[in-house]
Amino acid sequence: MRARREQVATKGIAWVADEYAQGDRFTREQAIEVIEHELRKWKIQTERITEVLSGAAAGFVASHASRARVALRLLVDLGANVQRAHAIRAARPPRRMVAIRPCPDGVPPYHRRVSIDLVSRFDVDDRELSALHARAFGEGDGLTPWRERLRRHALTWVGAFDGERLVGFAQVCWDGGAHAFLLDTAVDPHWRHRGIGRRLVEAAATDAVAAGCRWLHVDFESQLAEFYLGPCGFTSTAAGLLRLDSPGTHAAPTGG
Repeated sequence: MRARREQVATKGIAWVADEYAQGDRFTREQAIEVIEHELRKWKIQTERITEVLSGAAAGFVASHASRARVALRLLVDLGANVQRAHAIRAARPPRRMVAIRPCPDGVPPYHRRVSIDLVSRFDVDDRELSALHARAFGEGDGLTPWRERLRRHALTWVGAFDGERLVGFAQVCWDGGAHAFLLDTAVDPHWRHRGIGRRLVEAAATDAVAAGCRWLHVDFESQLAEFYLGPCGFTSTAAGLLRLDSPGTHAAPTGG
């Protein structure tokens, strides 16, 4: 039964790759979404996904050589993403911390102690994460396409949950090699000063190590230096920043 499911999924994925290579039916994001749907629909186990994608690639090369390069790039990237996610999941230690839930004054502390779960690569809800980001950074309540952005660009992301409620978040991007970059660390203002931010950074760093990274970079505003250079363990280093939306930043450099 498993072999049959894999065979059907392989054919479907090869067809999607072919359609994507022709450029008529699918964008890259749509092709990835359809392939992920096929993998779920046919209940392909995580450890078998790479084999199924390889089978789809082999069949595609045999019958569609003229479009093989474009389609194979898609399947190779998908396979690498699956392996990276699998490595992160396999290396993930139990992640649960105890925190004091914010409650009205007068509620005894032992009634407010709750477990906070730290979940890597959780299923992102754009509205929920946009609302957390707005609360954490004091920005507007616009909707950001977090789900698509993270799937396309992030190595990993970590959410802190009180039950089903998202109360903290961090993401890691990378260069495809040894360097990773910590971004968007955010904790709901009502949940701050409870150790959640530090644990988010620790979990993100663990995921980056599992993916083979050696260095984790971060930049921050001066008021956050104590947090990042203290409990999070970062060290200060020289760095540069170029603002790209200012007049003149795209001008060609002059001189040596």
